[in-house]
Amino acid sequence: MKSLTFRFIFINVLLAVLAATAIALLSHDGFLENLEMFSLDLSFRIRGAIRCNPGVTIIEISDYDIASIGRWPWDRKWHAAVTRALTAMGAKAIYFDIVFAEPSDEAGDALFAGAIKASGRVYLPFAFQPPSIDIEDALIPIEPLSRDVLGMGAINIFPDSDGKLRRMPLTFLAKNQLYTHAALKIAADNLGLDF
Repeated sequence: MKSLTFRFIFINVLLAVLAATAIALLSHDGFLENLEMFSLDLSFRIRGAIRCNPGVTIIEISDYDIASIGRWPWDRKWHAAVTRALTAMGAKAIYFDIVFAEPSDEAGDALFAGAIKASGRVYLPFAFQPPSIDIEDALIPIEPLSRDVLGMGAINIFPDSDGKLRRMPLTFLAKNQLYTHAALKIAADNLGLDF
């Protein structure tokens, strides 16, 4: 009976050691991480596309726009015009996916700042500069533009090791201060939630 118990324990310990060794070896070569990313991609493909909320409109800057208006960066009068147009059309929130961290020409900045103030619906992003998650080191919009925004949030998204974007951090914690991603900030405000 003792030899049977010893044999049972020995086999279980041996299997546990072999399993742990296999997992360690597979983890070291990145096999498990690649398997996880593959399974995520596969599940997204199986799920299919999710219908966009009809209340959200994305205005993309296309090659046609660049050919028509000129090379980037554009004069901020264009951003002011988009802000005024979207406000007039009844947009609940207007978000620019651009960090306006440096001043442009004075007249363009003043025009855009005036449109932001008149709208009262504009959100602007800021960007942490990795590896730091410190607002003191972040790229933040210049003061004339950020003064009258409805809100600001981080824009950082970190790609996986294969360069694909699969995840988006919704919050960032630094020095006991919680910062939200810009998308979460807009959604929370729209739903009346406080962060």
